[in-house]
Amino acid sequence: ILTPRLSPDGRTLAFHAFGRIWLKDLETGVQRRLTPGSFRHLEYAPSWSPDGREIAFASWDETERGAIWRVRSSGGAPQRVTRAAGDYMQPAWSADG
Repeated sequence: ILTPRLSPDGRTLAFHAFGRIWLKDLETGVQRRLTPGSFRHLEYAPSWSPDGREIAFASWDETERGAIWRVRSSGGAPQRVTRAAGDYMQPAWSADG
């Protein structure tokens, strides 16, 4: 388990493993993948929004390089935040989101 991040309410752990972002409910122990199976980039470095509704993360692709993405913490299709391809690491949220 790499870069574990606890949700603002302390109930869910976000982490990356095997090139994907996972969420673990700390009460039940149930784990689920955050992004859909169709998302083809490697995912790492999850970061919770201050309100816990979204998670930002970095990606990597050998052809397209990296980007920063955001996705609802309930899951779904990620939205790309950065326009320029690059080597992104450890995204962080401002206090106001």
